[in-house]
Amino acid sequence: MPSRSAIPGLAARLLAAREAAGLTMQAAADRSAVHLVSIARFEKARRVPTIATLCKLANAYGVTPGDLLPASAPLAESDNLRGPDRPG
Repeated sequence: MPSRSAIPGLAARLLAAREAAGLTMQAAADRSAVHLVSIARFEKARRVPTIATLCKLANAYGVTPGDLLPASAPLAESDNLRGPDRPG
């Protein structure tokens, strides 16, 4: 089930960026220090990464955080601005 605060298009962009970088989920996890299960959830729109995590993934994929966000991405809700990957 998609996250209630999912950003439309983010999951597809995360997947496309990882694949364009030639990385498996495990390699992306190793390179970004983001847990493999979290990456899978982000790519399936089950969770939305924090800004800090989005930056880690962008760095691992060789892109900017803005490259991962759809042009029409809505502003995050306050519960998505909670800091380092804490369950919410």
